[in-house]
This record gives sequence, structure tokens and C-alpha cells, in this order.
Amino acid sequence: MARGICGESVLADESDRADIVGRLSVLVPGLSFRMFAWVLMPNHLHLLVQTGPVPLSALMHSLLTGFAVRYNLKHDRKGHVFQGRFKSILVQREGYFRKLIRYIHLNPLRAGIVNNVIELKAYKWSGHPSMLGPACCPWMDSSASLLEYEEEGSASVLGYERALEADIENNPDYSDLAHGNMIIGRNGLETIGPDEHARSWSGGSRVLGSREFGLEVLQKMRLAGGIPLRDRAEVNSGLQDLFRKVESRWGYSRDVIRGGSRSPELADIRSAIAWVASHRYGLTHSEIAMLLGCTRAAVTYQLSRSECLFEEIPFIREYMIQ
Repeated sequence: MARGICGESVLADESDRADIVGRLSVLVPGLSFRMFAWVLMPNHLHLLVQTGPVPLSALMHSLLTGFAVRYNLKHDRKGHVFQGRFKSILVQREGYFRKLIRYIHLNPLRAGIVNNVIELKAYKWSGHPSMLGPACCPWMDSSASLLEYEEEGSASVLGYERALEADIENNPDYSDLAHGNMIIGRNGLETIGPDEHARSWSGGSRVLGSREFGLEVLQKMRLAGGIPLRDRAEVNSGLQDLFRKVESRWGYSRDVIRGGSRSPELADIRSAIAWVASHRYGLTHSEIAMLLGCTRAAVTYQLSRSECLFEEIPFIREYMIQ
């Protein structure tokens, strides 16, 4: 998933959406990816893909960078187009693949962009039309997606439509599909709950599946050397230096930062510290809450605004994370 900077509607214009689709039509087969579901929304996009011989980053970098260059030229603007790095989740196929296909394709209906399933079928900026009839997207593997919906005595298209209608009627809570239910990081495998869905995506790898699946992924990453161990002494030293830097520049001691003041300047500083603690040192929401003397909900809010904060006040970004 990739989101427009500060929630900006970078895909509201049809020509911009067509640009993304055109790039996907070349990149997906060219890099030997398999696309199972996709949707373009005004301020973000979702892709359900299986990687080939090259990593996901190769697809996303080419897609988003190429689009951003053209977008800035077209709209006479400068700077980032998408907010931070794209977000990815490693998904267990069993139990989640079917749900993800529906979750992604129902985005326009849930957001009110279309009003019903008839209008959804005509929404050309998703893989949903290709699930129902002649392939609109030759670069989408709709046949593989439909195989998930084969039912005894009924065609796979009918099975897909029935499951889609059940989701519309029952409106299940699929928030874990958008955020994952586990994180693999320096502390190993952690389960994340609804109150932690918005925690920094840079603190580890998101996983969606059973705990057994998460442990298998963890083992593979450890064998591949993909999980560096966190040196707590180094982390503590770095955080102490960060607080000293803040006190030297702004005059706020660690106790004041951890206090209950709601001054806008202190709020910005707390968000910046939370960002550094999460992105650079891999601290969890709970650890950052202890560091700043606040709740985990407050940490979630601080991290959610940090990207926009750095975009709006470059001085803080340059001073805090140099």
C-alpha cells in the first residue's frame, strides 16, 4: 500500500490513475510478478502481489518514483508525492487470501466512491471488473484469484460474488488485513492489536497470518541474517544524546518533555523523538510510551503526525535525525 503525502489526493485525476495503471501493465509482467487484486483510491493504492525473482521494492520503486517525477512536472510542484516508504505485509495464503481480494476490491464502496455493486462493477480503477468477466487487465491473474472461490456446484465467479455480497451485508472488521496482526523486528515476533495498528511501519516486518506462520517467517529471516539484534546499551546512549540535543537546542529537559504540557512546540518535539525512537532504534509503542511518559495511544498519534511534521518543518527533521 502507498499513500499520498499527508493524505493528499494524488490519484484523484483520471489521467494520473491511468499513468499508474500503464506503469503496472508494464512492470508486473516485466518483473515476473503475479497480481491478484488491486485498487486505486484518490489518496492511496492497494496491491495484492506475489513476487518473482526480484524483490517487491523493485516494483514499487519503479512504480512510485516514475509516477512522482511525472506528477510533479504535470502539477508544477516539488517534493515527495507519497508518504514515506510503501507499506507491505507478508500474508499467509490459507485463511487470508480470499478475504484480502474482497477487502481490496470493496474499497471504493466502503469509501462511498461508488454506491452499490453495479457501480462497483463499472469502477475501472480496480481488479474487480476483471473478476466478473472478460479480463480488463491482462497483467492481473484473475483466474488464480477466482480459483479461491470455487464452490461445489457453482462457478468461481458466482462464489466470489456471493462472498462479496456477504461482506457488504455483514460488514466484518477487516482492520487486520490493512495492518497485519504481527510484527517481526529486533525483539522477535510480536502480536499487534487494534490499538497498535498505526504504530510505525519502520520498526519491523508486518505479517498477516497464524502465529505458526509468523514463527516460520521469523526463523527464515533469522537464517538469512535479516534481523539485527538490538544493542540496548547503544540504544540507551543514543536516546540520552537525543534528549541532550533537544535540551541544548530548545531548552527543554527530559523531565519537561515527559511532563503534561500541551504546548505546540513540545508536541512537535515529542513526535520527532517518537519517530527517532521507532525508526532508528526500533522501540515498540510500549517502550516509547515509557520513554515519553505517555500512553500508547498518544505514541500512535505522535507517530502518525511525524511524517507530516517533518515535511512541514524541515528544520526539525534535519536537526533531529541527522
